[in-house]
Amino acid sequence: MTKRAETNRYFVGIDAGSVSLNALVINGLKAIVYEPPYRRHFGKVEEETLSLIRHLYEKFGQENIRSIAFTGNHGKHLSDKLGLFYEFETISQVLGVLFLKPDTKTIISMGGQDTALFQIRHRERGPSLTSKPNASPRLSMKTTEKPLRFRSTGSCQTSSPWDARARNPPMWHAAARFSPSPT
Repeated sequence: MTKRAETNRYFVGIDAGSVSLNALVINGLKAIVYEPPYRRHFGKVEEETLSLIRHLYEKFGQENIRSIAFTGNHGKHLSDKLGLFYEFETISQVLGVLFLKPDTKTIISMGGQDTALFQIRHRERGPSLTSKPNASPRLSMKTTEKPLRFRSTGSCQTSSPWDARARNPPMWHAAARFSPSPT
């Protein structure tokens, strides 16, 4: 595919958190092309997600958006309902930071519902991750370490490989599949 064609293919990530919706759009060259403004959902997650997806369809053209993936507190429910990919937000956070800044050693994640500390050790055989979920002085912290295995393309493989939907995203129409439940 030509470089020009890659700039007209878009991939959307939506973080459907406990308080807000955040999204990012990248093109086929993995360049960030759009970040919608911060949006609180006030408990109307499905309605606000539908509004966000419609906005992205209008801005980029539905036919140009190749896939949408979810993360966050409400992400699993939305991905199941729409038949789309979901990734745990902690994995998304670490991989996103390492993509933007490969030499990162520490990530502190403070969400609407939880907090976590990630320490990344850069070793000869590749980076490994030490995480301390719910990193609060009042809570006991369980520490786990997990190697991050990078493929030759520079992308990262975790212990939860992408399913067939993510590797070969279907042509789907989220607005047609998505009908929010009545309030």
